[in-house]
Amino acid sequence: MFFVLSGFLITGILLAHKDSPVYFRAFYAHRALRIFPIYFLLLFAVLVVAPIVSPGFATDWGSGTWVYVLFLSNMRLLSDVGVISLTTIQVLAPTWSLAVEEQFYIGWSVVVRCLPIGALAILATVTITVGIALRCILLRDTEWAMPQYVSRVFFFTFTHLDGLCTGILIRLAFGHPAYKNKLIVLARSWWAWAVLVALIITVDHAMAPQYVNSYGPLMMRVGLTVIATFAGAIVVHGLLIDGWVRRLFELAWLKRLGDYSYCMYLYHWPIAALLLWAFPNWQEALDPWVAFALQLGAVIGFAAISRRWIEAPFLRMKAAISYDRRGLPAGNNPA
Repeated sequence: MFFVLSGFLITGILLAHKDSPVYFRAFYAHRALRIFPIYFLLLFAVLVVAPIVSPGFATDWGSGTWVYVLFLSNMRLLSDVGVISLTTIQVLAPTWSLAVEEQFYIGWSVVVRCLPIGALAILATVTITVGIALRCILLRDTEWAMPQYVSRVFFFTFTHLDGLCTGILIRLAFGHPAYKNKLIVLARSWWAWAVLVALIITVDHAMAPQYVNSYGPLMMRVGLTVIATFAGAIVVHGLLIDGWVRRLFELAWLKRLGDYSYCMYLYHWPIAALLLWAFPNWQEALDPWVAFALQLGAVIGFAAISRRWIEAPFLRMKAAISYDRRGLPAGNNPA
């Protein structure tokens, strides 16, 4: 869902300002103001402060921590074959998807600027097809198909573009009235895609129980594309049909969690590690659900503080960086 929404929203922003004289400057500045502040605060806390406070925290780190600064932490496949040096830090593991996202921002902004809409649709479709083929080819190798290695294929940028390209195709279709009926058909078929996802998980579990759901044989080959299509159907349902999806995401508390979601995504694991460091036995002393509730409360509380005192001031700066050289307002796009 994260990737589909991102492909949809970012493509819309880029298309709307494709002819802007400050297209790249404004786009990259807006992305930096949204992404960088709390991300680099996290890196500073984990890579600099934590090893000073707790010297044993970084005992197994190598020289590859620079990949987090350059948003390359998902390139485990390249690390395994010696192309880059990558140190995997557990509390920063979720940032692999942000790395894919940042690489997408850089590449796709150039592509949208240079190609017509028809070519963009063809490229997105070809990319999905190539991604499926690449996963199938890589997993033919016995070593890569083993449970301890298959995650490398999962995280790799060029094998995980299904969601982004699905969002791109949906946004391009929104620009053509002739495709509206097709989009509605996709939206109403959400349940069929959900059933197909469940079927893939069931078959994978029966055939290869040694794999977790994300890395099952069918899931890795075609399931990621099916999940992307399912997420796309949910997005289109919320946009075009006055139904359960729209009512769900109009709930005030869920909108507030949406404001907090980026920080929660980045910090939920570091906060869990911090709690465990400060109170080593607190989880064992409590009922698991109570421990979960306390940990979730800590994450949401920190995200609320971050949103108001760290993120919001930077987000307000976006209005001063317009796509229009004359300084007209840049708009209030939530991305």
